[in-house]
Amino acid sequence: MLLKKCKACLETIETDKFTFRINSYGKRYPLSVCKACKARAARINRNDLETEISVVREHDPKEFIFEDDPRALKEEHFGRVNRVATVLPTDGISYD
Repeated sequence: MLLKKCKACLETIETDKFTFRINSYGKRYPLSVCKACKARAARINRNDLETEISVVREHDPKEFIFEDDPRALKEEHFGRVNRVATVLPTDGISYD
């Protein structure tokens, strides 16, 4: 049973309570923050993000006014245009 000190809560805890990372040689190393402190920080960050998203922002009415380009109104093709590339035969049999 190995003990390690958490840098967030400053408690000495068993290494089983820490998350581990694995280096390129396959050796496991415990992180410096215990699972409980890591989960607490993630919960706080998630709640902060939800409050930022829930804030209603006022939109500028000028953003909703959009005029098309006059050159685009004259175009014949609307939406997506599929173009087929020309294939030139090279050193093979032409089946046309």
